[in-house]
Amino acid sequence: MPTDLPNNKKSKTIKKFRKFADFTNRIVGSPYWFMLSILLVLIWLPSGIFFGWGEIWHLLINTTTTILTFLMMSLLHASQSKWEERMDRMQEKELKAIREEMSFQREAQEKNEEEREAVNSLR
Repeated sequence: MPTDLPNNKKSKTIKKFRKFADFTNRIVGSPYWFMLSILLVLIWLPSGIFFGWGEIWHLLINTTTTILTFLMMSLLHASQSKWEERMDRMQEKELKAIREEMSFQREAQEKNEEEREAVNSLR
């Protein structure tokens, strides 16, 4: 990421990229994308007749899949990172709630012990 951009431009760029990555993640994760991928392979297979089943025919599918894989991995990684950040925030909230509950329980237990000691001292 360029460091010479002002902070507000960085955040706008990052927001736009993440929005695009999320959109792409929803599309690529759908059954429609899978069906489109199968359709493209089914179109590519018989195109071997036109290309003579040669190197160009293989180069076409290999180049296409390599480029798409590279782009998709970058975009999906961005979506995964965002998801991991959300999970981290959720875990922090849960840990905070657990700590507060444990503190409350400890205080209640100490109060009960003090009350028992006060009752025992009266006897």
